[in-house]
Amino acid sequence: MRSSSYTLTRSAESDLDDLYLRSLERYGRDQTNLFIADLKKAAEFAVAHHGKIPTRSHLTGDSGLSLYPVNGLYIAYRPVADDHIVIIAILNQSRDIPAFVIAEANKFQEDFLEIERKIKQGEIIFRTP
Repeated sequence: MRSSSYTLTRSAESDLDDLYLRSLERYGRDQTNLFIADLKKAAEFAVAHHGKIPTRSHLTGDSGLSLYPVNGLYIAYRPVADDHIVIIAILNQSRDIPAFVIAEANKFQEDFLEIERKIKQGEIIFRTP
């Protein structure tokens, strides 16, 4: 998933690759493409409405993450501008989200800082409205 309105961390890219392969095995190419299209639309919606979407802090604690539900998954993200988010992970809703967020907090923070550094260095440029 590439977009000028969101950036995926390495972990999120890996999550997406795993989801794609599992979906392809189970449902075939057509359904998988629809599934990925739904994820992209959900990510764009999260960008456009991140100030209005509940953060679900009861699941994420003080991690700074927000969760947006789509097709039994959560897109875990952090806004970095009014029109840009960093997608940290794509998580199955059936997972113990609070425990996972706590266990992966350092990795999520490292991934986010890597993206933040790329933004500051101009390697990632936000779209202009």
